[in-house]
Amino acid sequence: GRECHRSAITAGMDVYVVKKEDQRTDKETKGTVSRLLTNSSYHPRGIKVMLTSGEVGRVVRFVVVVGGQQPRAETEVQQLLPSSVSPALVSGTGGEVDEGALAMLVGEMDFDTKVAREALGMFDNNVERAVDYIIRTQGSE
Repeated sequence: GRECHRSAITAGMDVYVVKKEDQRTDKETKGTVSRLLTNSSYHPRGIKVMLTSGEVGRVVRFVVVVGGQQPRAETEVQQLLPSSVSPALVSGTGGEVDEGALAMLVGEMDFDTKVAREALGMFDNNVERAVDYIIRTQGSE
């Protein structure tokens, strides 16, 4: 989301953006990315995109579906899981860590595997809370 790299966003992805007129209130608008408008690989306030609705805003977070409601997306996420990660390694201390969620955090968002696994375990596989936690803790280093 914020402080996001362009490579983490692709057309067709479901995201939350903050439109220019909503910057003061941080009101988020949910939509599907039509095209990326930011040319640089990184922007501190978020990559600017156009949604399929025609609305324009900066990506602040991703819509994450875990548990198979969107089979296509889940399959793509599992394909991102490095072959070196065995299913036996994917169980954290706070219960079972969702492999698809871990693959997304590591593969698409470039988070450290150990950090992502710990965060998913802490927040019972709630990807949004895990991402917020990782960004907050890594940002303070």
